[in-house]
Amino acid sequence: MQWLNNSTSNEQLEENYQRYMANHDAVITELNRIELARQEDLKPVEALNSMLMVMPEQVKCRHITIGNLHNGDWIVMEVDTSERNMLESYLSSIRRTPNFAAMRVEDLVNGVRITVPMPEGFVW
Repeated sequence: MQWLNNSTSNEQLEENYQRYMANHDAVITELNRIELARQEDLKPVEALNSMLMVMPEQVKCRHITIGNLHNGDWIVMEVDTSERNMLESYLSSIRRTPNFAAMRVEDLVNGVRITVPMPEGFVW
């Protein structure tokens, strides 16, 4: 122990301490971000799986955003099809999934925009 103590100078200890103090806030901030990300897990893989597993071949996804909107929306997706009945069938299929029950559908020039609000329990 004395050998270890003698091999480290006070200047080195002071330098290490100063470096720690300079980076302390950044480390704490990053740890807080990691914890927040764990709490806010938006489950993008599960969302895509739920939406794409029941999507008929005739329905095409033009654009999708998952969890990039901090206005209470979880998913925004634009889909298009030449067969309106296939689109209606698709919408009724995903509406049966509990997290998609409250989705909003908005007509666009070509297709529809599906907006799904954040499911219960997600923290922003």
